[in-house]
Amino acid sequence: MGETFTRKRILKQIGWMFIVVMGFGQVTGQVSQNMDLLFNWDDNSLPTSGTTAFNDIWGYAASGREYAIVGTIEGFRIFDVTTPSTTVQVVNEVGASNNSLWRDLKTYQNYLYVVSDQGPSSSLQIYDLAGLPASINKVYDSQAFFSTCHNIFIDESSGRLYAAGTTTSPSGIIILDVLSDPTSPSLLANFPLGAYVHDVYSHEDTLVAFFGTSGIGIFDFADLATPSMISYVGTYTEPGYSHSGWADEEFKTLYWATETNDTGIKISDFTNGYTGDVDAVFRSTLLGPTLTNSIPHNQVVNGNYLYISYYHDGVQIYDITNRLSPVRVAYYDTHTQHTDYTGIRGNWGVYPFLPSGRIIATDTENGLFVLGLTNVTFPVELTNFRAENQGDQIRLAWSTESETNNDFFDVERSADGTSFEAITKVDGAGTTSLRQDYEILDVEPLDGRSYYRLRQVDRDGQETYSEVVSVSRARDLQLLSLSPNPAQGGQRVALELDVVETIGMEIVVVDLMGRIMFQDVLELAPGIQRIEIPTEGWTSGTYAVKLGAGSQKFARKFILN
Repeated sequence: MGETFTRKRILKQIGWMFIVVMGFGQVTGQVSQNMDLLFNWDDNSLPTSGTTAFNDIWGYAASGREYAIVGTIEGFRIFDVTTPSTTVQVVNEVGASNNSLWRDLKTYQNYLYVVSDQGPSSSLQIYDLAGLPASINKVYDSQAFFSTCHNIFIDESSGRLYAAGTTTSPSGIIILDVLSDPTSPSLLANFPLGAYVHDVYSHEDTLVAFFGTSGIGIFDFADLATPSMISYVGTYTEPGYSHSGWADEEFKTLYWATETNDTGIKISDFTNGYTGDVDAVFRSTLLGPTLTNSIPHNQVVNGNYLYISYYHDGVQIYDITNRLSPVRVAYYDTHTQHTDYTGIRGNWGVYPFLPSGRIIATDTENGLFVLGLTNVTFPVELTNFRAENQGDQIRLAWSTESETNNDFFDVERSADGTSFEAITKVDGAGTTSLRQDYEILDVEPLDGRSYYRLRQVDRDGQETYSEVVSVSRARDLQLLSLSPNPAQGGQRVALELDVVETIGMEIVVVDLMGRIMFQDVLELAPGIQRIEIPTEGWTSGTYAVKLGAGSQKFARKFILN
């Protein structure tokens, strides 16, 4: 099969990058910001499904070398991208199914795990990558747990492989142990989640499942013998096909996409419990203002950056230092053939974890892209931003380890964590390598919970935002207990709340499949209040209780025997 490696001569002109391609790739006009094209490989002779020849991407690094693993309709390719200008293909592997639009690839230690979602010959395959760049060795190929599978996620902290959208458990999750022996997985659990599972994200023992047309669910898998649902979200802002998501490293915030025109990236704040509710939405609008109905596909978080693959808008990178208000700092459009947001074509996946900091991505029609991030620097190394309740005042303090051309900080406050306004200005230290400590008092704080962030502005006008911190002067109510838990069938489950002032509250109880079992809207008077949930006629299992009162949200679970 004919193959050509294409190097592209880049002529920069006022933010546009005009590409001359030698060989098969025919990218004609490239739009970018703060990103350089280092290498592109394409082969128009490859088999396609519709217009798609390429799908997912993953990366691998060992012995000082870096690799891009590119999924194709017929299998996968591995490229040595250590020196982008001399990138070379080192592996061309035909998959268990050699005709699959969907292929997923992940690494664990020095092993590559591959699945596909089309064809009866599909299987779980495992390859030993220790022989790269010379060769790889297939060490496992089996349909013991499933044949087709849409996506896999490997939690490296636990050595668990989560398989979603499988033939054997399409409405559940299969969990395999790859810690004990990476070359011979063993079954840990096959657990029904109540709806088709398209993809998952795991943090330690907490799993987020993306249910396509049925929203998202969050589950506790600490005890695999009795996993339980923490929360379920079936109705949310800008609904669509719940596709995939990724959380920040501290699992404070989930960023997730609906693979549907005119729906933005959803942000779920986990700092007050894993409710999964949508707290903010943002989107790419490269074709705006004429068109704004872009389609997000996959997303990955690395440090303070969120990397998003958009079907028609390419690789988009956002600074998420302010977790609830991402700011785009770079992009590279891999698919300039489009004139509108019609169809599923363009950037499929992005991988930002190579040690060099280079970014690799795949385009459904234009192949592999190796990209470099440029001109994205932060003039202030900020640490220890915190807010403390001191009765009638809120103390805000932060430190910097170094500053470069730092002009000032705006201290901004919000009642909802989304809409902020400046309350005071603090001068910066200019340029210094010495630690600087800052402190101010908010002498007229808001009642209840407040959110704060810092807007740092340097002397040339560029700005960055800190993480958002929150503090409460007095809660409208506090959830004291949920009992009995576990409860017996038909037994009433009681909630006790400490209410500060009269407030309206909604209570919803759902089962593992997201069905509403109990719902009510109450007005609570000050004092200790008791609410009883009837369970007559309910089946044994795990149920999630969700409470919403003003800006406060609670989520708890209980088991019914």
